[in-house]
Amino acid sequence: MESLRWKHFAKRPAVSLFLAFAAGGFVANGILLVFLLIPAWYLAGKWKAAALGCFVLSALRCWMLPAPAQPWPTTDPITITGTVATMPEMGISSQRFVMTTSRGPLLVYTEPSRLITLGDQLRVRLTVRNLVGPPAEYWLRRGVRQRAYATPNHAVEILAPGPTWASWAANWRKMTWDRLRRHLPYENASIAMAILFGQDRLLEDRDAEAMRSSGTYHLVATSGFNVLILIGAVMVILSHFPIPRPAQVAVGLGLLALYALAVGMNPPIVRAILMATILMSVMFFYLTPDSLSAWGVAGIVYLAVHPYAVLEPGFQLSFGVVLGLILFLPPSLHATGEWLEQRVSMPLARYVLLGLIGSLLTTLIAQLASLPIAAYHFGRISLVSPVPNLLTAPALPFIYLGAALAHLFEPFSEVLSRGFDLLLTGAFSEWIRMTNGYFGSLRFADIQFAPIPAWLAAVWFLWVPLLSRPWRYPVPDPSDETLSRLGLTR
Repeated sequence: MESLRWKHFAKRPAVSLFLAFAAGGFVANGILLVFLLIPAWYLAGKWKAAALGCFVLSALRCWMLPAPAQPWPTTDPITITGTVATMPEMGISSQRFVMTTSRGPLLVYTEPSRLITLGDQLRVRLTVRNLVGPPAEYWLRRGVRQRAYATPNHAVEILAPGPTWASWAANWRKMTWDRLRRHLPYENASIAMAILFGQDRLLEDRDAEAMRSSGTYHLVATSGFNVLILIGAVMVILSHFPIPRPAQVAVGLGLLALYALAVGMNPPIVRAILMATILMSVMFFYLTPDSLSAWGVAGIVYLAVHPYAVLEPGFQLSFGVVLGLILFLPPSLHATGEWLEQRVSMPLARYVLLGLIGSLLTTLIAQLASLPIAAYHFGRISLVSPVPNLLTAPALPFIYLGAALAHLFEPFSEVLSRGFDLLLTGAFSEWIRMTNGYFGSLRFADIQFAPIPAWLAAVWFLWVPLLSRPWRYPVPDPSDETLSRLGLTR
């Protein structure tokens, strides 16, 4: 095992088990996935039996997917009863959600003002249509074959409300949106809401297109960076109170679960929260977290629930980009820190430069890891992405801070609440909008082409694992005088 070139993968069984589990999805998603079994088998080592078991379990999971039910008629409007299966996605003219019915799941569109949440039992009069066109493939993999539109002038009747925790998440999101709409212009409110809760259907078309062209659309995907901001702020606040670490971790995990519901449980947020949950649970036992193992476990858990997700761009971008960051960002930052320490004597200047270079490195690594996936799914690559990302990503914490302060002071002072939204949430949302608008409008902002074949994208992405090296942060000497002065030694 020690002689293996990629021992940093081989020493982490979760990686090979994740690949084996993904390979089992060939039953429902395509025969090419079987080839993932080759690296899974090579890296499994003494875990080969477990890898084979994951492959078989995944294949059985796909075989057990329910057969298509008899579709609903697509002629006249019909009254349908069902249960809301996903947190509704907010939109400009409608909200949409998947509703389970006696004839299979439906993609339902209703008017946006009615508060509907996960688990609600509904009776609604709908006009049903079969899903066609490019977006249909995404929903067909989820077993959704029809969409339905609520008939105008017919109210959605809630027969029984969903779970209390789902209602909390929905109300949290709705209260935030209502407040932002009162305090900010629609353009700024929609960008803030897309960043805070991933509701990108609220974006105006020109803003969404500008973000795609400038390569910053991931900012509204509500993924790892957003989770890091949220949980980092919570843990910093809790650390100033006499609260045991287990209680701090429990509060943090509870907030993450509620936030995942409010966002809508899309692949990036679920991946980020699963990894955060694993890493924080490790902290619960005062152990050293391992990001690569957390990455593998998060992938297994997500595919166990949603086996069809392995071919979706959101899943591939989320897990692919994070893999690149895990493998290349820590050694790059460490090397940069050592280089700056030798050349920059002022500590403050060194930290500022490290922050700027770190942001640029993060953007470049994420961009390089996402290129083959974007070329396969979208046939589009941004050429200016590093610059607008470097300029706009630092604005996200201020949007979260402004929204949190506005929410905190809203019961006591509408003036203060509005002030925080205007000075922080709105101002930094406008900065993001203006920056993306400028770079996205450049003639050379991006290139568009016919999507590349899947096999070419897979070969192209191989640079991520093949060029990586085993690496760990240097373990500090407990007798180090600097650590002693900071009180970090026992």
